[in-house]
Amino acid sequence: MTNFLFFLLLFYLSLVKNCFNFHIPQSSYDTKIQSQNDLLLNVNITQPKNDINYSNDDHLAIHKHHNRNHNSKPNKPLPKNDELLVNTQNGMIRGKAFYLDHHLPKSARSRNYPYGKKKYRVNGWLGIPYAEKPINDLRFKRPVPVKNWDNVINATELPNSCFQLHDTVITGFDGVEIWNANTNISEDCLYLNIWTPYPKPKKSAVMVWIYGGGFSSGTSTLKIYDPKIIVAETQLIVVSIQYRLSIFGFLYMNHESAPGNQGLLDQNLALKWIQNNIQYFGGDSDKITIFGESAGSVSVSLHLLSPLSSNLFHNAIMESGTAIADWAILNHEDSMKRYTGILNSLGCSGTSEEMIECAKKVDARTAIEKSDEYFYSKATHGVAQFTFLPVVDKYFLEEEPINLLNRGKFKKCPVLLGGNKDEGNWLFVYAFPEYRNLTVRPNFDYEIFKDFITSLYYFYPQFPETSSKAILNAILYRYSNWDNVHNDKKNFENLDDAAGDFHFLCPTIDFANIYAMNQMDVYFYHYTQRSSRHYWPEWLGVMHGDEISFVFGEPLCPEKNFTQSEKVLARKILKYWSNFARYSNPNGPSNPDEFYNENIIFSDDKSSSPKNKIDSNNNNNNTLTQTLMQPIEHWPKYEIQVNPNDDRQRAYITLNSEKIEVGYNLRAEYCAFWGSFLPNLILGEARSFDKLISVEEKLGVSQSFENLFLCGTLKVLNQIDDNRFLIDDNQLSNRFLISHPIIKDKMTW
Repeated sequence: MTNFLFFLLLFYLSLVKNCFNFHIPQSSYDTKIQSQNDLLLNVNITQPKNDINYSNDDHLAIHKHHNRNHNSKPNKPLPKNDELLVNTQNGMIRGKAFYLDHHLPKSARSRNYPYGKKKYRVNGWLGIPYAEKPINDLRFKRPVPVKNWDNVINATELPNSCFQLHDTVITGFDGVEIWNANTNISEDCLYLNIWTPYPKPKKSAVMVWIYGGGFSSGTSTLKIYDPKIIVAETQLIVVSIQYRLSIFGFLYMNHESAPGNQGLLDQNLALKWIQNNIQYFGGDSDKITIFGESAGSVSVSLHLLSPLSSNLFHNAIMESGTAIADWAILNHEDSMKRYTGILNSLGCSGTSEEMIECAKKVDARTAIEKSDEYFYSKATHGVAQFTFLPVVDKYFLEEEPINLLNRGKFKKCPVLLGGNKDEGNWLFVYAFPEYRNLTVRPNFDYEIFKDFITSLYYFYPQFPETSSKAILNAILYRYSNWDNVHNDKKNFENLDDAAGDFHFLCPTIDFANIYAMNQMDVYFYHYTQRSSRHYWPEWLGVMHGDEISFVFGEPLCPEKNFTQSEKVLARKILKYWSNFARYSNPNGPSNPDEFYNENIIFSDDKSSSPKNKIDSNNNNNNTLTQTLMQPIEHWPKYEIQVNPNDDRQRAYITLNSEKIEVGYNLRAEYCAFWGSFLPNLILGEARSFDKLISVEEKLGVSQSFENLFLCGTLKVLNQIDDNRFLIDDNQLSNRFLISHPIIKDKMTW
């Protein structure tokens, strides 16, 4: 018996030895990957629990593929039942599970998702590098694709924000602070974030968010851009990207070391990474929609115009901004003049190459502060004046955006776009101290109204071109309340309209017009919902950017205490946007057989009746949420038809919690003023000056150009130039006139 116990003990010890005969790897370590330019990419790796153990003989490598082609597919098997470990074409990354306190509808109850008890789960991979660090020699250059990595990247923390200055217009006020960067600011910022439903979807539509901020501020990490609610409620994949800003993202010196549009090329490279890798997260690379707001919306429109981006996405959503806005683009000449002056202000002189090399050594904060100081010492009037902007560089952007649009050189795809009711007031907060009083609306008698108009449009259409008296008088005439010029409230509203129409709404409408005339599917909205949880005083109305909180589903956060009607509106907007991403139509599929063709089902209960499932043969377990079941009003296409008996042209919907209704010809007269009348007036002035022919000599009347608008300006302009420059009624937009060489030469006389 003793011998038997002895041998049994030896056998047990042998088993224990064999079971534990392996090298235990470090729980955490740092790895340094040598970049193309001898830059060090520091990646902190944390080995999670229950992960696979690898021996030191493998150098703790999860996946080796330094010599693998960039487009090759990963072939190393992944651990089973571990959706958070994903093998991309550059290497492996580990994500994180997030849980939301949003309840499922009663019709979606199941064993795993009981109503009111089970939280939504969303998986996130945060801070995925898509480019090498744009620092040292790579500062100001086009982005370089990230090199492959050997070890698992722990993608569980939001990435750096690209270098920018904090907005201090009203320190400590939440209405301003929500837009300030909430993660570390750094030039090392070229990362993206991916958020997916749980369980992992199959060929899900993808939405890629591009943030705004005047190309000088912004970050995908802001709380207001948190996409977890979108993902949970729509069961789509959402990706958000970081791109360089200000001098680092848009310095143009017509040189390979500062080629311009670096920030847009960052976005382009991120889109390439998404196109190549989204399949590994359950996404469909043939169903990518890019969407953005303000400068992000302008970016979206520029990708529609750039041949470099045309094959990287399939639909586009633009919220309050397009590339034909006055503030969105600089030409070659203006860029070189402006940026040479800025580099000189940084203490850099000589050839372009010498100035760029000098600027690479300037501290990041100093570079931005001195650049802004130089620019705003020149651009002393107006709003929507930004120091660094995209440029017609002949590489990413071949021509002026309006020329590309008029010639049909743009991506032919469905677009959804629109603007907000009171876009201009947001600009005034930064231009006029009177607007920073958060309790009392500023007084606006007619004399103050005229002074504000003069200040707003001192530069037209953009710095450094100054307005003539004719231009200022025409704007004043168009936006004066002639029923009662002393109506203080109406003067305030009209000033807001003047800025909002010119800078945001009308360029968006003109963009929609051109797409519609080219027989593209266009869907237009006008957002008029004043949030009950708004930070700004009520007299500022529905401001620029207000729709974002509803697009990202903020009213569905239980702790936010939005009204029930606001929650319904948020669900409707989420459904419109997600339907557009899935089916290229905010109303849903035109063919019922396509309904939720990603195989979303009512519940993950396999025993449920097939009638409760979209596809009973599907193994995917995504829940049909309350948002996806939310009834929505029909959204008609924005169309332009030549029919003299039909005034119901250019249909749009008004997004409001009280009522979603259809309207027609939004701000048509005002947009014709900005897009046609004023450019014609400028051209008439320029040609008249060029020929040295006075109005009196041409018409035989004693009038000045300053008073043309008082006696039927269009008729007078017809006579001045014999109809040779009048806009064609079918063209709707004449914005290309502002880049006419005569105008460029004569606007400042």
